[in-house]
Amino acid sequence: MRALERTALWVSEVWTQPDHGIWEMRGPKRSFTASKVSAAISRS
Repeated sequence: MRALERTALWVSEVWTQPDHGIWEMRGPKRSFTASKVSAAISRS
Protein backbone atom coordinates (compact mmCIF):
# COMPACT_ATOMS: atom_id res chain seq x y z
CA MET A 1 0.00 0.00 0.00
CA ARG A 2 1.39 3.40 -0.95
CA ALA A 3 1.83 6.32 1.42
CA LEU A 4 -1.09 8.28 -0.04
CA GLU A 5 -3.41 5.30 0.31
CA ARG A 6 -2.29 4.74 3.92
CA THR A 7 -2.87 8.40 4.71
CA ALA A 8 -6.35 8.34 3.17
CA LEU A 9 -7.20 5.21 5.15
CA TRP A 10 -5.96 6.80 8.38
CA VAL A 11 -7.95 10.00 7.74
CA SER A 12 -11.10 8.00 7.07
CA GLU A 13 -10.68 6.28 10.44
CA VAL A 14 -9.91 9.29 12.65
CA TRP A 15 -11.67 12.29 11.06
CA THR A 16 -14.58 12.15 13.52
CA GLN A 17 -12.36 12.25 16.60
CA PRO A 18 -11.90 15.52 18.53
CA ASP A 19 -8.54 17.24 18.20
CA HIS A 20 -6.62 20.35 19.26
CA GLY A 21 -7.29 22.10 15.96
CA ILE A 22 -4.88 23.76 13.57
CA TRP A 23 -4.10 26.50 16.10
CA GLU A 24 -2.99 24.01 18.81
CA MET A 25 -5.40 25.34 21.41
CA ARG A 26 -4.90 24.43 25.03
CA GLY A 27 -7.47 22.51 26.98
CA PRO A 28 -9.48 19.44 26.06
CA LYS A 29 -9.74 18.18 22.52
CA ARG A 30 -12.79 19.44 20.64
CA SER A 31 -14.44 19.05 17.26
CA PHE A 32 -13.25 21.90 15.06
CA THR A 33 -14.93 22.74 11.75
CA ALA A 34 -11.60 23.46 10.04
CA SER A 35 -10.32 20.01 10.97
CA LYS A 36 -13.44 18.30 9.68
CA VAL A 37 -13.41 20.25 6.41
CA SER A 38 -9.73 19.49 5.88
CA ALA A 39 -10.36 15.80 6.46
CA ALA A 40 -13.33 15.79 4.06
CA ILE A 41 -11.28 17.48 1.36
CA SER A 42 -8.42 15.04 1.78
CA ARG A 43 -10.79 12.09 1.44
CA SER A 44 -12.27 13.31 -1.85
